[in-house]
Amino acid sequence: MVQKARNVSSQSNEARNVYVVEHITSALLELMRKKQLKDISITELCDSAGVGRMSFYRNFESKEAVLQRYDQTLVEKWNDKYQAEGDEDNVPKLLYHLMLHYKEHEQFYTLLYKNDCSLILLDTIKKINKLSPDVSNAEAYAKSFVAYSVFGIVNEWIGRGMQESAEELAALFGQV
Repeated sequence: MVQKARNVSSQSNEARNVYVVEHITSALLELMRKKQLKDISITELCDSAGVGRMSFYRNFESKEAVLQRYDQTLVEKWNDKYQAEGDEDNVPKLLYHLMLHYKEHEQFYTLLYKNDCSLILLDTIKKINKLSPDVSNAEAYAKSFVAYSVFGIVNEWIGRGMQESAEELAALFGQV
């Protein structure tokens, strides 16, 4: 497209990127309500979002990267809110609030599960848990145990239709 004064956006590059990311994310989630992720093409996604393929690839490497970024954003918002409460060392409370987060966004996490994208959830849990190659072996094993345990329980909960309340699941997790 040749850029002329009338079709050049007055938004900053950052504002345009936010706009593009939001529209791509919304469009992908809407398309996933109708069909499997594997059946959605980048062209279809871009058409639905009203953005060009270049805009997509400037912001994402793949459709899965869109989902990963959205999950990370949701969990970071939850984490900021939880950290502000200042009761970080209370593990039962932490689990309860984390389960509330997943229940609040049940539709998104169910879409991930139904599209075999649950590992996105695990990747985010590992990042939040600060599991990295830089930590000692003992710390890495402990963090892995927690991250994979949380993932396993949440993934199973999603797969079973999230029948239990967040409080019931947190209590059950505490018994394991």
